[in-house]
Formats: sequence, structure tokens, C-alpha cells
Amino acid sequence: MVNVRLCFYTNGYQTWMWDDTFYPERRVSSFFSKSDLEWLIQKRTERKNTTEYKPNALIAGRIYQIEAITRVAETYEKSHRHALLVMATGTGKTRTAIAFVDFLKRAGWAKNVLFLADRKELVSQACGEFKKHLPSATTCNLIEDKDDPSARIYFSTYQTMLGLLELDLQ
Repeated sequence: MVNVRLCFYTNGYQTWMWDDTFYPERRVSSFFSKSDLEWLIQKRTERKNTTEYKPNALIAGRIYQIEAITRVAETYEKSHRHALLVMATGTGKTRTAIAFVDFLKRAGWAKNVLFLADRKELVSQACGEFKKHLPSATTCNLIEDKDDPSARIYFSTYQTMLGLLELDLQ
């Protein structure tokens, strides 16, 4: 039996990737670079079981925040690629996101993160909060900095991100 590690296939218009060890096939925008492929392979061996980690209660310590992070991590552990948290105003969405990013990075599940918001003020606020709670993480506000290849956590509005994507397509 052939052990397929990563398989890319295309019809000339769409490209798909199949990772036989964890996720089902999915549509991707293009073939991966060598460094992206190396990261995928490295992540397979270095990714930890999320049950071995607990969310940082100093960042997001409310019971429902910890529960939300734990449940999303369980969802990812079951080979799902998407999860949605719906939280009301004042419930600590940003701090939950910061604690979740910290959780995923410590467990070896995330390398880069994109934080999207609908207003510049929210992007600036979130960037400041991430710097405050994760001071060792390198950040880049795409509204102000435009690009920092050394950053691991990026911040942007939807509109700015769409503009950057349009520039890349030209």
C-alpha cells in the first residue's frame, strides 16, 4: 500500500490538497511552497494533543472562556478545520482569542495567525492587547505596517485584507 503524505491535484482551474494523516481533502489557492510543506510535515510530528494543555487563565480566566477554548480545541482535534464562537458584547472576545492563540501555539497547532476586525479601532485595540498579553509574539498591523515577514500574528480589517489580496492577484 502506498503511503500518501500530501497530494495536490488540479483540473487547471481549481487546486485541491489532500493530507491523508489528519484532514480531508480541501480546496487551496495554489501549490504550497517548500517551507509551507516542511511546516505541514513538522506539525504532524510536533503537534501535541490538545488535552495536554490548558488555556492560560491569566489571559482569559472566565469559566465560559476556558470552556469555549477547550471545545474548539476538541473540534480541531477531531479533524475539523472550522469553528465558530458567538459571544456577546463585554464577554471578553479579544482575550478569549488571545488565550486561544497562545493555546494553539504552545500545543504546536499554529504558526501564523490573522486577526480580522471590521473597524480600524478594533484592530488597533486587539493588536495592543495581544502585545500586552503575549509580549514575545511578533505582531504586524497590516493597516499601518503593510508587511513584516518576521511577524507571526497579523492584524487587519476585512477591507484592508481584500485590498492586499487584490494587489497580489495583479
